[in-house]
Amino acid sequence: MMMSLFTQEEITDMFIKEAKNEGISMGRSEGISMGRTEGLREGRISTAQKMLDKGMSVEEIQEMTDLSIEDIKALKA
Repeated sequence: MMMSLFTQEEITDMFIKEAKNEGISMGRSEGISMGRTEGLREGRISTAQKMLDKGMSVEEIQEMTDLSIEDIKALKA
């Protein structure tokens, strides 16, 4: 019988630590992605507001920003 260099508890702890680090890494990646998406949306909303202020139609703004008609109308309120 071959002796293990690590106890079962040490092996379990290593797996838990590895899984935790992987989870943290995945969470960061997801958070970065969500932040970018939200930032892009906020930029489009800001642009749409400026376009409304310049008197552009809701339809033109929708075409150029890809925001929904409802989102653009909400900016007018």
